[in-house]
Amino acid sequence: MKTIVKGMYAAIPTALDKEGNIIVESMKQICGRIINSGMQGILVCGSTGEYPLLTIEKRKETVKLVCDFVKKRAQIVVGCSCHNQEETIDMVKYAESCGADLALVVPPYYMTTTEQGIYQYYKEISDHCANIDLLVYNYPEATNVRLSVEFIKKLSEIQHVAGVKNTDDMDHTSKLIEAMKDVPEFGVVNGFEHLIMGTLASGGDGVMGIIQGLAPVQMMELYNAFEKGDIKTAMDINKKMRPLYTLMEKEPCPAPVKAAFHILGIRCGDPIRPLLPASEELKAELYAEMKKAGLL
Repeated sequence: MKTIVKGMYAAIPTALDKEGNIIVESMKQICGRIINSGMQGILVCGSTGEYPLLTIEKRKETVKLVCDFVKKRAQIVVGCSCHNQEETIDMVKYAESCGADLALVVPPYYMTTTEQGIYQYYKEISDHCANIDLLVYNYPEATNVRLSVEFIKKLSEIQHVAGVKNTDDMDHTSKLIEAMKDVPEFGVVNGFEHLIMGTLASGGDGVMGIIQGLAPVQMMELYNAFEKGDIKTAMDINKKMRPLYTLMEKEPCPAPVKAAFHILGIRCGDPIRPLLPASEELKAELYAEMKKAGLL
């Protein structure tokens, strides 16, 4: 049976000091807040975790730290994408050895290939899985590779493909949810905070994003209210959180979320160069909106 992909998932930053060392206590604080909220899962070393700028060794160190700390109190999703298949498989197998539940993998995007090549890529990665499943990552804004609804449905037939993180527009997401309605073991989660309510209302299985890590209590209140049919409460929370959704995108990720955690008293360090830290203007806006949203 494939891993169930359903609920709220927090994409967390990688806390690093000026020397590039992982700030262990900060990572534990971030994960602890998420676990205490009852959230379903944590994404480590995704885009928010700056995976393209980390060495393979640093990625593995981060994954082991998070898996050892969480100890199955929430699902662990690991960003395992690399520029070649061999390294991606190695990352997936390492995540599996640490006890992770899901490996998030983008399709090949710099050295582009055909749909047949993409299918074979996921199939061969799946063939190396035993106790871990795959989450396809459709993020055309970042990769310039858009997976069609029909092709994602085809990928769902691969043994260990358990779902998709669909960081795409509402039209594509809604059509995908409809296409997969008769495949209950395949989860569809969106990656855009502004599409949380639309995704859930359309029958999607959940959302995986930045704001879930920053405000886990509020986002679980939203999700739980929706699941209970209390749509008004869910919409009220969503309305209150919307300014923060926008601020998470105002400057290149992960500068906004790292600055926001610093405001909470959790040291995350600056983004890895060439990425820049948040501007003073953004920090002031974050403080004001976090206060309004009840985070401070």
